[in-house]
Amino acid sequence: MLDQIPYLPYLLSAFIGIGLAAASGFRVFLPMFAVSLGTYFHWIPVHESFDWLSGLPALLLPVLRP
Repeated sequence: MLDQIPYLPYLLSAFIGIGLAAASGFRVFLPMFAVSLGTYFHWIPVHESFDWLSGLPALLLPVLRP
């Protein structure tokens, strides 16, 4: 039965990742990630002094933190 769901490993991985993030300080990195994502895709306009948030390193840093 579970063999018929091709995306199940990805779904489980996402749920495990969210669970681990929630256990290790989800509220610490999620706001920065959300703002970086919004500025990267130009959904959130920012002042030029915050242009560094729209770069790829700022987008990946909260996700790849140790």
